Amino acid sequence: MKIVIGLGNLEKKYLGTRHNIGFMVVDRIAYERNLQYQSSKHHAIIAEDRLDSEKFLLVKPTTLMNRSGNAVRSLVDFYKIDNFQDILIISDDLNIEVGDIRLRDSGGHGGHNGLRDITSKIGSSDYPRMRIGIGFSDPRHWSSYVLSSFKVSEHKIIEAAILDASDTILKWLEGDFKKAQNFLANI
Repeated sequence: MKIVIGLGNLEKKYLGTRHNIGFMVVDRIAYERNLQYQSSKHHAIIAEDRLDSEKFLLVKPTTLMNRSGNAVRSLVDFYKIDNFQDILIISDDLNIEVGDIRLRDSGGHGGHNGLRDITSKIGSSDYPRMRIGIGFSDPRHWSSYVLSSFKVSEHKIIEAAILDASDTILKWLEGDFKKAQNFLANI
């Protein structure tokens, strides 16, 4: 089983904000596959499906971004996930140009509080992550920037990034991490 976790903030006031790009990607996959989210006891809403007979989950934590690790820890414990390579975390990244996508099989949190909390709660940074660029900002105002909406001039770029990200994730679900990386590199 594989788990795809999009990071974001569930409250309506955060819809469409830069910090919610992870939610936007899992929502796109759910839309394409006609899936519905269900409430769960895992601090998340979850949509479940199968691809090539393997079960996968699309997950949106219901905690605030900085507590995303609670959902991941709960899922890891409940499903007895011992290989963190079966979990893919999708997050925004301030240090990447708007719409650019990075896919890594492990790494640090890069200052992202959601990734920091996940790493802390599961005791490892050895999990795949997809970072989607939301652009650069003045470091003194990063918190208001990540909670802002994309500019009109960025909408087409972000829409394309969401499609590319969702297609890449489907490749990851079909095969392995290298297959997804190669697919992304050739988009």
